Amino acid sequence: MKKENFIRLLKEESSKRSFLNSMTIGGANKLFWRPNNYRRRITLSKVLNSIGKTAIASTLGLQLEKHSQLLFIKDFFPNITLMVGKFKVTAIWSQNVVAGEKEVFMLEGDDFRAIERFINSKKFAIEESLDRSLAVFLSRFKLLTNSSPVWVWHEDFLRGDDYIDKIPAEVVIHSKVFKKVYDKGIEAVGGLGVEPTISIKNFIKNRMREEFRLDYNCVDEWARDNIFCLEDVNQFESYIKCMSFGNRLFLSDWLFERFGGLV
Repeated sequence: MKKENFIRLLKEESSKRSFLNSMTIGGANKLFWRPNNYRRRITLSKVLNSIGKTAIASTLGLQLEKHSQLLFIKDFFPNITLMVGKFKVTAIWSQNVVAGEKEVFMLEGDDFRAIERFINSKKFAIEESLDRSLAVFLSRFKLLTNSSPVWVWHEDFLRGDDYIDKIPAEVVIHSKVFKKVYDKGIEAVGGLGVEPTISIKNFIKNRMREEFRLDYNCVDEWARDNIFCLEDVNQFESYIKCMSFGNRLFLSDWLFERFGGLV
């Protein structure tokens, strides 16, 4: 979120909950995605010492953590916990719990762009809620900042892909970009400044290309023989519409690389 937009949020004294509803995209391919532990952090202009944190905690009927001296405010917004430190305030997202399990979104179909739009809409809604919670907190307790929120952590859980699901249940993996701690599924993770969902979108896109077994050479040869500028696409519109999704995806990338445009 741009700084000017965050400043606008700081001036608002109330907020509305962003409802995130699961959605199915028609088609044969099914993956299950869960955004969780998304974290956005804002840096304060002035140090918030123990006296200041204690005053805020007392107002909310809470206490500081004994050892860390951090203040945790659970459910400050729906699904959001605030972690208040001396220099920074972090908003932490927890996914909805449905029937005792964290909610997952089913990504179904062979249209990558539709899946990408759906993922982006969920990510943006979470980002908006996190930033709004920070803005309301800073406004309520008259805390100042000269910065805008930044991503500091995220976990994108994914399962349903053959490659992922073949990893033995007993295997545990921890790396800088993904981890596997559950019997099924992996989590793409990222730290400071890393945008959520990028890794899983790239994974889904690449796996869909493999599944459709695209004839890249054939499409590349046809495009080189017929497309010399973006305007040439118009005369082949009916032909392109008859292409498989995978071939259109490849052609879109081809056009973007050469002319900065998409099918």
